[in-house]
Amino acid sequence: SVMERAGGSVVLSGLAIGGYALGSLVSMPLVAFLSRRSFRQALLFMATVAVLGNAAYDLMGSLRGAWAIAGLILARVLCGAEGGISIMFGSAIVHLSSGTFTAKGMAEILLSGCVGVVLGPSLSSASQFCLPGAPPEIPPAAVMIAFAGAYGACVWVCFPSQAECFALAGVPDPELRPLSSEAAPAPARLRSAWLYTAVLCSQFLVRSFQRVSWEAGVLLLLVQNYGISKTAAGFVVSVPVMCSLPIITFAGRLHKLGPEWAIRLLSFVEFLGLVLMFQVGELGGLGPLVMLMVGSTLLYAANWISNVPLAPLRRRICIRDHWALNVEGVTGLNLAMSFGGSFYGPVVSRAVLGVSMKQNLLVASLALAWLGCFLAVELGVQVLLQDERAGQGVGARGREGGSCQNDVGLNDGKRTERAEKAAG
Repeated sequence: SVMERAGGSVVLSGLAIGGYALGSLVSMPLVAFLSRRSFRQALLFMATVAVLGNAAYDLMGSLRGAWAIAGLILARVLCGAEGGISIMFGSAIVHLSSGTFTAKGMAEILLSGCVGVVLGPSLSSASQFCLPGAPPEIPPAAVMIAFAGAYGACVWVCFPSQAECFALAGVPDPELRPLSSEAAPAPARLRSAWLYTAVLCSQFLVRSFQRVSWEAGVLLLLVQNYGISKTAAGFVVSVPVMCSLPIITFAGRLHKLGPEWAIRLLSFVEFLGLVLMFQVGELGGLGPLVMLMVGSTLLYAANWISNVPLAPLRRRICIRDHWALNVEGVTGLNLAMSFGGSFYGPVVSRAVLGVSMKQNLLVASLALAWLGCFLAVELGVQVLLQDERAGQGVGARGREGGSCQNDVGLNDGKRTERAEKAAG
């Protein structure tokens, strides 16, 4: 509605939504640099740009015309600069944990992000209910400014220093370790590492595209096809996200199945969600809306945790001396793909619905993305399995592959679980 009031189209509203992902992508190098020096500095940067970005969005929302449209998009890009903090969280989990603990840490990050997705639309709608006479962009932005300011103050006062973070985790700071003097990694290990990174990148790209495309598309469908008000739609769109939380809480246990079968299980759940989202017949009653919400719940839950099964391998495949395959490099490549998907997701969904406001068109675009990702990931994981069986890949033990007490290979899920119980 803000873009429409400024004179923009539905496609431009999708571009403004995607601007957040663009800002996240641009800010990643700076956040990566800050996080290597201090996690605390990176968090303070996130809080600062969140305050400035939302203030700029409030200001641009009061303008009209071409300058207002450009200003809204740029303000969203500035808001998105806070999203670059994801590279810090991913790197911190890998540096401060290993093996199944990495999987559990990633699952907890995803769970907290999912809670944020639930609270975001709900707080936005609630703030507009509390201030019904204010322009729709002002109350949500004011809430974000307040939260970001409070978060920054808490970080400034309470967050430990870099040395204290690693001391609490009981691991040395990687920036203080001497660089390896060993020979360059073998070509077989490099191939497996690149393949692993490519598999993760494809997952991050497609899953983020699906998730944000779903959010932008379903929000529009609820208003246009189901007759739900724009304010109430914010509450409704959060229902599938909220209902998916119980499923996401089990993400840390997926390692018991092993990455191969865990990925297949999540792909099946996501496919089932897409099937349920297809509209059969004409709209009428609560049936179609309920099916849309149930399917969206399954899609959203499986989508969010799709990268967890492969997360424990990241520390083992990372090569500190390599220009791209170090921890920050792999995490950055994954997040770059994620932000790319988040940018194109709303643009594509709004463009598709701009042609025809049909629910099945949106679902078909999501299903096509699912099929491509499933085939790519399945093929990549099978090649990684072959490398592991041959003792050449990321699962290989020895000098090149490294060894860590809690690391898990592609077939190590149940074995590591038994080892943890025995150690306990």
